[in-house]
Amino acid sequence: MIEGLMPFGTTANSIFLLISGYFMVERGKGINLGKISKKLVLQVLFAALLLIIVSFSYYRIKVPDESFQINMRTMSDFHAMNWFAGYYFLVVVFAGLFLNEFLMKLDMKKYTCFLLTVFAAFSLTWSGEFLNGFISGLRSLACAIFMYALRGYIKRFNPFGNIRLWALIALIVVLYAFIILSYHNNVGNAVNRYLLETAEADAEKAELFFQPITVYGNYELVPVVLSVVLFEIFRRIRIPANSVINFLGSSTFMIYLFHDNDFWRSIWRESDWIKALSGNPAGYLLKLFGWMAFVFATGVLVYALYLGFCRLCSVCKGAVIKKDDRIQS
Repeated sequence: MIEGLMPFGTTANSIFLLISGYFMVERGKGINLGKISKKLVLQVLFAALLLIIVSFSYYRIKVPDESFQINMRTMSDFHAMNWFAGYYFLVVVFAGLFLNEFLMKLDMKKYTCFLLTVFAAFSLTWSGEFLNGFISGLRSLACAIFMYALRGYIKRFNPFGNIRLWALIALIVVLYAFIILSYHNNVGNAVNRYLLETAEADAEKAELFFQPITVYGNYELVPVVLSVVLFEIFRRIRIPANSVINFLGSSTFMIYLFHDNDFWRSIWRESDWIKALSGNPAGYLLKLFGWMAFVFATGVLVYALYLGFCRLCSVCKGAVIKKDDRIQS
């Protein structure tokens, strides 16, 4: 069950880049980097400052509970938390400076060649390790550029337009069959290593066996394929324009910023999730989805607070910044 949920995080990252490519590739150099930079920095700053207040308040409530370990946030988190913000920012910068203009000049054959080349570069072992050895994280950045460019390719040439919906769903089923089989093999390897190490060591000194859980990198095949297929499925759903849906869509970045940190992880660790899973799988799922709904609702609320704060700053701007009479004259 947990193994089946593990690809969702990196898949969501890829889908975010696919959506960005859908709206930005055809803009060429028309991307307003200053506006995007301002939005990213302000949202990260707001989330970091609010987390300082929230984590402090939560800690004060939990002080009597000595068994609870809370990870309170600090000002340094503005620079250290939420790696995806900087990851996404670099993709947008490359797109605005040269990538969009380069992609728009390519015909279908050359565009396909470009995508295949980039995909091979970050997928294959030696070339991928070379990219990371050249600049740390460059392999993941190459994958991000691939996902961004792929969405522009899909929008221009619609290569999956003739594929039936049932075939896309079948592809997900086949992919998950390999995910489950890979997990079985991975656990089997871990059990064999554990038995071998236990046989060579004293029984009293043998360590506990921990069942491995797969963690998928952004550049791995599973999240890349899953994100493209899911995006293509949902792209075919015709949803009329709706202000509520637009607001929820705009809040997703703040939801990510506010929840992806050690403060929320420490709250997560308050519950014995493994015991809940082994004792009552249905109850575990209910509790898990309840947690997800709570995190999502909290992130939406924080985004609403952020918008309110921005409006307040706009109203107070005149009282803080004095007018320059020289400019008026």
